[in-house]
Amino acid sequence: RPFSHNNEEQNEGENEELLPLIFFHGISPGFSVYVPFINGFSKNRSSVIVEVPHITTSLSFKPTKRENIVQGVAKLCRRHNIKGACVSGHSFGSICTGWVAKDLPQRVKQVVLIDPVSLLLCLPDVAYNFLYRKPSTFFEAVIYYICSQEITISYSLRRHFWWYQNVVYIEELTCPTTVVLSSNDEVTHAQAVKESILQYVDDQHAFHQHTYMNNDTHTLDGHTYNCKHNQKNTETLLDTVAISSKDS
Repeated sequence: RPFSHNNEEQNEGENEELLPLIFFHGISPGFSVYVPFINGFSKNRSSVIVEVPHITTSLSFKPTKRENIVQGVAKLCRRHNIKGACVSGHSFGSICTGWVAKDLPQRVKQVVLIDPVSLLLCLPDVAYNFLYRKPSTFFEAVIYYICSQEITISYSLRRHFWWYQNVVYIEELTCPTTVVLSSNDEVTHAQAVKESILQYVDDQHAFHQHTYMNNDTHTLDGHTYNCKHNQKNTETLLDTVAISSKDS
């Protein structure tokens, strides 16, 4: 269920047209708690907040499937003539963002992941910290009693959540991507996520340096292939992932 917002306010000197924003919220009472955030996030651009009912306190016991999310975004883009968009998600919303980015690459021109649970979802941190950890601090108690034990959210995550269908690997994202991490995140292992992204960028940089230094030819299975180095493509790839780290 989309909620659209068009912020016409424009600051002096900001004339550059920004991509439309499609935003997926995280586990919460609903998208309404994100409105102040989106109001600032969507300066000078049209925006759409997609409500995902089964991760809200809405007593919706029919989880929204991946294909429904993707088809819904595709239909929305066609209806509003959106050729390219920035797709963003907070926490659980990063999973939906990953689905759309991987299935609609022709529509997604930029990705912003805020406190993403989808990266390194193969590790046990997210599932344990959200569903099974006994709280020892006030914020952990809020997560445990208000979020993870809420009947709608608990049912969705314990009966209709498979990590291997929801995980996002950074190399799967083919457009410019920004990842925002909280250093004291109570759910994800932010440091591990940061290190994995930096390792990926370093590996790509080393690979392209090797390709450049070895210039045109490579041998694979006895066959020689021309591998002309494209400096522009390399620069684009190395700019694909940006990390913003903040204390929470």
